[in-house]
Amino acid sequence: MRIISLGILFAITLLSAVENLGTNGSTYSIKEPNFQIEMSAGITKLQNSKEFSKEGIKKKIVEKINAQSRFDSSLPLCQETRTRKLLNNVSVPEDIHNPAGRLVYRKGDLVLVKNPVEVSMAFLSATNPYLLIKNMNEFKTFSKNTMPGGKTALITGADIRNLKSKELLSFIYPSSREMEKAFNVRCYPTFVRLKGTERLIIEKKATTSD
Repeated sequence: MRIISLGILFAITLLSAVENLGTNGSTYSIKEPNFQIEMSAGITKLQNSKEFSKEGIKKKIVEKINAQSRFDSSLPLCQETRTRKLLNNVSVPEDIHNPAGRLVYRKGDLVLVKNPVEVSMAFLSATNPYLLIKNMNEFKTFSKNTMPGGKTALITGADIRNLKSKELLSFIYPSSREMEKAFNVRCYPTFVRLKGTERLIIEKKATTSD
């Protein structure tokens, strides 16, 4: 009998817990926003924005192309003609492990690289058009024994899209701080030749006279 009484008491307690106790103050309906409608509205807003318009997309593409077509170096023009001969050491950009997981080279280690073919590079300034043409002609002589695929001219001070003409080389690219650092460039114009394990660097005095 005692067990039954305890059961009845427990049931009464549960019923009282769920009893409607009424309201106090104003009530408001809860309406969850439709996710699909909200997403569609956001897409429509984006499509109607200037950034997402054809003009906006075109502007971003043009800005990106412009940024990739020109480099302005902080390095000075060369004041004297100097020649340096270095070993073709390359700085390891990140840790290198063998297939077994053993560390072979640490980031920053210098590794002697042997080029199987000759590579010729010219770091040229386009701030003076006459100097640029003179240096281009000098580079043609400098790289006469280099296969066409191994020649590269890296330009600072101009948009390279304006330089690809019959008078100038077709294999030109914008220079960069990374390339300057990688090939020990200290001033413009500088010629670099990689042959075997040697790196020949010639800094040319920046003058239009012979």
